[in-house]
Amino acid sequence: MSLINNIGSLVGMFTQPDQNEESKQLATRAGVDTKDFGRVASVGLPLLLQAINRNNQSTNGLESFNQALNQHQTKNNYDSLNQFAQHVDTDDGDKIVSHILQDKQQTVNTGLADRLGVNPDTVKKVLAVLAPLAIKYLADQKRENKLNPQEVQKETEAATREATTQFHAFSKENKKDYGVIGDLLGLGDHTNETTENEKDHGLLGGILDIFK
Repeated sequence: MSLINNIGSLVGMFTQPDQNEESKQLATRAGVDTKDFGRVASVGLPLLLQAINRNNQSTNGLESFNQALNQHQTKNNYDSLNQFAQHVDTDDGDKIVSHILQDKQQTVNTGLADRLGVNPDTVKKVLAVLAPLAIKYLADQKRENKLNPQEVQKETEAATREATTQFHAFSKENKKDYGVIGDLLGLGDHTNETTENEKDHGLLGGILDIFK
């Protein structure tokens, strides 16, 4: 059984970190304030998925990622998200983030920190618990649905869209508290004429431009 059934609900959980034990546990594991964890995680999960997605566009990148998922399918099989939150390996998580972001990790940490009003080290710590969570979700999807590499690529694309869309919906409903983060993500209201390229700006697009 998958540890996480819906990546969108996970983002929704992060946008309300004080209202669930899992977010509090993840914040504690990361060693950061719960509110700061929620701010960074709400943006950080879509960002990591976007970065994975971009890496998977190359044959070598996709092959490497598929092998990584194979290795994680039987690794750390937790019974619940709460158990995962209590025991997630942050050292392993930091290595995963480094692999995903490569030489851009420090730039991403600084960019997110500047825009969210937190310390770069806070961003680093939060991403280190988010990365294993993202990998665990995709590894479970691969195992349960017997996905081949091309299907893994499509699943990652779908998860990225779902995570971003969920945050968009929540930020619109909670404009007072989360509108600023939504605007930073480039997820504000758009007209029907807005192109996909125009939507991919703000914090998420700006940070990811460094991968081009």
